[in-house]
Amino acid sequence: MAEAQVSGLAELHAQLSTLPTRIEVNVLRGALRAGQKLLQQRAQSKVPVKSGALRDSIKLRTNTRAARRGFARVDLIAGNKTAWYAHMVEFGTGQYYEGSGKSTRRPYIIKAQSALGGKEVTTGMKRRALRFGASFVNQVLHPGIRPARFMRATSQDLDGPALQAFVEYVQRRLPKELEKAS
Repeated sequence: MAEAQVSGLAELHAQLSTLPTRIEVNVLRGALRAGQKLLQQRAQSKVPVKSGALRDSIKLRTNTRAARRGFARVDLIAGNKTAWYAHMVEFGTGQYYEGSGKSTRRPYIIKAQSALGGKEVTTGMKRRALRFGASFVNQVLHPGIRPARFMRATSQDLDGPALQAFVEYVQRRLPKELEKAS
């Protein structure tokens, strides 16, 4: 994939520095949101949908603390209290895990637990065992789930168009802000 080339950053910085910090941050934050909006839409179209909770959890979040310090920051996030499993869908689990960390990248065992005290299920405790058809088991060897790259693939697919949306927003809004400041 060819890298996107950006020119005119020195001129942009010179023009932005003539504006008050609050307006400069607002212009940059709007431009970042314009680029991130494309990424959000692509991620929402690529995410596997069962209930729609994960798709609906993909949001843009503006960092207001950074804005107060004179920085513009817009984050694309996936997951919330309902769709807490976003990282598992993105990176996979078990032997398919592709993230970083302490994963062993092996299948894992799911053990049935009793409701009282977390004891392992014995043959006589079928009410709390894992049931598969007519069989009751104490544990299952689960291979994990394959990753469904909806966030990383999105950023790789759209780096050029997102940058173009950023540039177009700045080109539209900056002259208006410079005119207001004069």
